[in-house]
Amino acid sequence: MYKTSVFNFFSFAKMNEKCSNCEANFHPEPGYYLGAMYISYFISSFVFLLTALIAMVVLEYSLTNTFILLGKLAVLILPYTLRVSRTIWLAIDN
Repeated sequence: MYKTSVFNFFSFAKMNEKCSNCEANFHPEPGYYLGAMYISYFISSFVFLLTALIAMVVLEYSLTNTFILLGKLAVLILPYTLRVSRTIWLAIDN
């Protein structure tokens, strides 16, 4: 079994040029990952709405504290949603 990775190990956003196993091109054309932006938006919106709902209704945070929590959450999940959305877009396209 071959190990391959879409993303560079040392950078959260840098992608490898090609698959080390099948030589598939991960950068076929400029603007290719525009669809991944919509996937990332959907994932982030779902996480933010769920977090805001829990923070304000269950934990009874104020609006200011909820926005602070959402800002911190945005910074924490950015690398994860970027990688997941681009990988999903590659899977949808192939």
